[in-house]
Amino acid sequence: MTLEGSKVEPLHGYAYDSVWVAAIALTQVMEAVKLREKYGVQKNSSEEELQRKLLEALKHTHFQGVTGPVFFRNGERMASIELLQFQGSGGVLVGDFNTSTQQLRVINHLLRFKGPAAARDRTLVLEQGLHVGLLMFGIVSSAAALTIIITLTFLLFTLIHRKHTCAGCLEELLLLGLLLSSSSVMVSGLDGASLSPEVFQTLCSVRLWILSLGHTVVLAVLFIRCWGLYSLHSTKPPILDPLRREELQHGEQSVSSEQDVVIRPFSETCSSTNMELWTIALCGYKAPLMGLGCFVAWSIRRTEVIRRSEVSSFSLTLSMFSLTLFSVAGAAASLLTTHNPSLHFCLRSAIILCCNICILSLMFTPQLRQLKSHTAQLDADIETLTLQLRDSEPRLQHAALNNGKHGVRHQSKLHLDD
Repeated sequence: MTLEGSKVEPLHGYAYDSVWVAAIALTQVMEAVKLREKYGVQKNSSEEELQRKLLEALKHTHFQGVTGPVFFRNGERMASIELLQFQGSGGVLVGDFNTSTQQLRVINHLLRFKGPAAARDRTLVLEQGLHVGLLMFGIVSSAAALTIIITLTFLLFTLIHRKHTCAGCLEELLLLGLLLSSSSVMVSGLDGASLSPEVFQTLCSVRLWILSLGHTVVLAVLFIRCWGLYSLHSTKPPILDPLRREELQHGEQSVSSEQDVVIRPFSETCSSTNMELWTIALCGYKAPLMGLGCFVAWSIRRTEVIRRSEVSSFSLTLSMFSLTLFSVAGAAASLLTTHNPSLHFCLRSAIILCCNICILSLMFTPQLRQLKSHTAQLDADIETLTLQLRDSEPRLQHAALNNGKHGVRHQSKLHLDD
């Protein structure tokens, strides 16, 4: 390349050595394949085997190249890496690193830094906490304090003039809820910048409970007041919706004996005006309740019984799951069999009775077995005591006779002395 006038760069030497590495490795693999095909039993080599042999040949490659010794270890070429620092218009050799011996050599007096210290070798990460500004905290706290003062004023006015207002109203409770909600605002802006970690951890629970309690009280009072006004001004009472007798019409059936006669079957059922709403409300609160019950029952399935009178946790778990399954089956059967009164009655009754019998057998049968076992144990204890009394009766009689004879002798001696 020099004779042809081409420009020679440092990377050309690495390309030259790379070609020699590939050529040496391929030559070794081809010679091994030829020897195997000539003297070995297996003539053909698979692609995976050739790749493995090529990697092994690369690992054992070692020769003197134009860029220095060429050999590999752990997938990397072992060489000496020169450390250059750009100073002015050129680079200055300030050290080297030997990858074979893993040693770094630095020439300190050649290093030059414009700044007060050495340049960073990584990005400096500064942690900066985000806090509520003092001005904003002051403004919001002042507004909360003003709200608290106004709430306390109304509360004091309500307590003083309670006789003149409607008796039994919920104004005091509403004001108390507003007072708690406003108080939570004043403590919600405090954080770790102004408090210790222990106090801040306690404050987390305090402000959450204050806000939750205040919100619950305000919501409950407003809902009660709204519901009361709605009940008074509503044209149709939403709660008083009693069940009434209703005829449920079914499909018409023709009579084969007479052409002009059609039977229209109907059945009697109990229904109300808002039956769908009541059904949705009933399922809406019972379904999560039964789901929670099943979760709790599954959690205590292996809990040990502390007192003898308590039911085993396994029986309680099975009872809860049985009630849930039978409830779902009963609801489905009731909705699907309303067109057939007999089937509806049989299925509904069978599910209810099976559920009751299952719960009775799971909850009370173990107790009856425990009572029977306890009774048998008491009978055995009584029988043992009876046998012990029978065995000790002759000895008691003999002792009584001895005591009697001793008394007679003592009386005779007294008479003789007299």
